[in-house]
Amino acid sequence: MSKGETQQQREQRARRGGGASARDVDLSPERVLRRSLVPAEAEEWSRRPDKDRQVYLEQINKLFFAILDDLFDQANRCVATVGKAERSHALWRKWVILATGGLAILNLLAAITWNATGWLGSLVGKLSVLAAIYAGGLAVVTNLESFHNFQGRSQAHRESRELILDAFREFEMLWETHVRPFGDSSEACLNATELYARLVARDAQLRSRVKELRETKRSGGEGLGRV
Repeated sequence: MSKGETQQQREQRARRGGGASARDVDLSPERVLRRSLVPAEAEEWSRRPDKDRQVYLEQINKLFFAILDDLFDQANRCVATVGKAERSHALWRKWVILATGGLAILNLLAAITWNATGWLGSLVGKLSVLAAIYAGGLAVVTNLESFHNFQGRSQAHRESRELILDAFREFEMLWETHVRPFGDSSEACLNATELYARLVARDAQLRSRVKELRETKRSGGEGLGRV
């Protein structure tokens, strides 16, 4: 083995039976994933039988639209989650408003001077204590509402739906304009391959962005930009 031999040259020599030891070839996942692939060009596809191109396009069509269908299902689930979160937010806000009004009435009653005797006088004397207990309970309820942050969840899922639908519409249109018009030609195979690779990358990016968006909204932060 020559001293100046590169890692790629050692791997190629090992595959040709050039005698490189197992230690000379780096087969780690990181190295393998960084290897460059040789894509099929239009000339190679045009030399293939029509049947081969048809089979390939049918397979990649299924894979491509499986991801698109999943994106569409995610968008529909976001709609359902938005409705549920908005109903929960409205319910919690209604009860907090009513409870706040009740506390104001209780404080008003505690501030009035009552000329009462017996059990009523005893109750009037404890109004301030009851108002303090009531205020503590209201503070707990208010903090629980803030913790659940139904409004933030609703906004996060609404924005997530927009991001997902934008990607769905973009790639559906690209397939209709850059693959389907070419039939089963070599150009259709090349465009289908490129679009599928782009969609896989966009899907991974979307999942990461949607996760960050929902975590940010749940903690009360601002939304993220579009993908």
